[in-house]
Amino acid sequence: MIVLLILALTSHSYSIDLEQSVLSALDHSIDIKQQSSNILFDQKALADAKKQFDPKYRIKASAGKSESSIRVWDKDAQLSPTINLQTKYGTNLSVTQAYSYYNDEIKPLTFSLTQPLVRGLSSEINQLPITEARDNLIKSEINEQNLNNQVIIQVVEAYLKLRSAIEQNEMERLQFEEHQTEMASQIQKFESGKISQEDLTQDRIQSDQLQLHAKKGELEKAQATKAFIQLTGIYFQDGDTLEHPAITWELPGVTDAIEQSFKNNRELILDDMNVQSNSRKIKQAEDNLLPDLSFNFLHKSDLHGRHYNVTKNEISVDLSYEFNFGEKNHDLEKVTQDYQYSQLQHINKMENLASDIDYQIAAIENLTEQIRISQSGIDHEAELVKGNEISYQHGKESLSDLHKSKHQLLKKQSDLFKQSSELALSKLRLADNMGMDLLPIILGENI
Repeated sequence: MIVLLILALTSHSYSIDLEQSVLSALDHSIDIKQQSSNILFDQKALADAKKQFDPKYRIKASAGKSESSIRVWDKDAQLSPTINLQTKYGTNLSVTQAYSYYNDEIKPLTFSLTQPLVRGLSSEINQLPITEARDNLIKSEINEQNLNNQVIIQVVEAYLKLRSAIEQNEMERLQFEEHQTEMASQIQKFESGKISQEDLTQDRIQSDQLQLHAKKGELEKAQATKAFIQLTGIYFQDGDTLEHPAITWELPGVTDAIEQSFKNNRELILDDMNVQSNSRKIKQAEDNLLPDLSFNFLHKSDLHGRHYNVTKNEISVDLSYEFNFGEKNHDLEKVTQDYQYSQLQHINKMENLASDIDYQIAAIENLTEQIRISQSGIDHEAELVKGNEISYQHGKESLSDLHKSKHQLLKKQSDLFKQSSELALSKLRLADNMGMDLLPIILGENI
């Protein structure tokens, strides 16, 4: 932004290209910066979710003293470190070893193990927090790419609109100035009786119309400049120029485009993630219907003095089950319906996407042909204008008729530029619909 401010404070003219405009807009966008922060947040959330299977260390310290009936004080201070480990299969391990500061003869050791045998055994279900955190990160990255592409398309549209306004306004200004020069000659012809009062009046009316077009063009140019500056952060001023944009991305075949869109279209990816999420909910609901059967093992070992060791082992198999079939079956039915609906919705979106891609490619091909025809028409119109200029110089053509033909040529040139702009935008929208990153296309990198 400092560089752009320096540009604004200088009086030199600068040539700005599309690549520079896009990169500046991406850096200027507050929404993209906010989304980048969201990605960092989701990356941290995923890292935190993965920690649920990391070993956990805990240290408990205690100290105190007590008095017996024979008035003897007993002091004690213990440090009890504990290690817990949970696996993706629901296994829960815990080891605790206590150390006594005042009485080093008491060293209890406790080891416990709990292993689900039916419910809670699925690694996929137990890793749901990680899966959901990963999905949230993917969604944030997709949203960032959506924002990037939206900004790029907006910049290209604003860039082309400003460039069109500049060229249009310049041609209208030159046409008006040329007509004003010719008007001096027309007045002399009227005074010498070579043209009638009606011809001179028509020329003056046309001069007013040309001046009105030029003023209107200046307003459109000012509006396009304002939109361009707000979007890109580049201070564009009179005298600056916009280079001709070169978007050289080649149009793919319909089949290849549809296949690529099925793989990379971001909305389709989000929709498929929703289908997978509903599928996991079904498995979770089915898991809740299973009995809560688990294996438990507990080992305790206390060392008393140097003479004997007390060891205690406990092994049990616990079974519990909640008999609320109606509620749980209802939950399973609901998530199953949600899954089936999301599947149908996903298939419908794929069909609509294929239809959209087919239409977009056909429209681009049709627009390309229109541009070819328009260019041919402009060439013919330019030849007519040259002929009218010769006729006017020989007194066979009125000034009004000459400028009507020039205005017609100007209109066709303007229409051609609009068609070319729409072609560039249509290609970018197609590439975006195929799930492509538009920035390499703008930069001219190999796709």
